[in-house]
Amino acid sequence: MNIQLEKGHSHVAMNVPDHKIADVLLGKKVTAVGLEVLTKNMRESLKVDLPHDITTKKIAVLIPDDTRLWARGDVFVSEIVKTLLSIGVPPENICVIIALGTHADMEQTKFPILAGDFAVETIQIFNSANKNQKRLVSFGKTTRQTDLYFTKEAASADHIIIFGGVLHHMLAGYG
Repeated sequence: MNIQLEKGHSHVAMNVPDHKIADVLLGKKVTAVGLEVLTKNMRESLKVDLPHDITTKKIAVLIPDDTRLWARGDVFVSEIVKTLLSIGVPPENICVIIALGTHADMEQTKFPILAGDFAVETIQIFNSANKNQKRLVSFGKTTRQTDLYFTKEAASADHIIIFGGVLHHMLAGYG
């Protein structure tokens, strides 16, 4: 059986012998929703129930790195930023933090594929601190005594918007 798996902006093709396939699960056919509809819905839902003083608060938008390009941060992150600006949040109160986990820092040249041109041109974008001790803030320990640290830009934010998906991760449990 020929299989094609999406990978970033391309795909990986492979041929799996039929005797190695136990079954094939197919999802229900649904009509695709276009990016215009999705961005409109996102903008409207982002404005619901905002704190009355949101325009004076610092906001960090956490986004996935380039291992999650399927999330289309190049489209949606800039829309999040535009929406925050449209309600009066100053650009200096908004930052984007690329959640790297243990992955290497992203080069600035890749920021547009993660956050879109508008976000790159309008606000500050940071790689998460990863293991850079100077950019980590201790939040104590978990109930299992694991040290808990946050990137300082996230720790100093009044509000955090998390963009992307929560998925099974082979090494971390979830990502």
